[in-house]
Amino acid sequence: MLRTGQTPVFLSFPTVSSLLDALVEECKKLGYLILLSRIFDFNVGSRQLCRSLGFRKVGIYKKYGQLDGKCLIALSLRNYIWTLIRYI
Repeated sequence: MLRTGQTPVFLSFPTVSSLLDALVEECKKLGYLILLSRIFDFNVGSRQLCRSLGFRKVGIYKKYGQLDGKCLIALSLRNYIWTLIRYI
């Protein structure tokens, strides 16, 4: 499993888009088949970014974490790097 971690630095959308796109390309080279991202439902910017790079919502994690005493919901997004046709 490859984890990117979290950073308190705020980056512009084009910068983050380029970085995530480079990550997807590097994963292709390394032979990864699926990238999985868990994003809190209120993080609209990250959801839009992942959607623009081919990630699709595949599930919901209820009570995934807590913030200010409230349970949070996280969306599970997945990007299938290779099409299944290649493996049939």
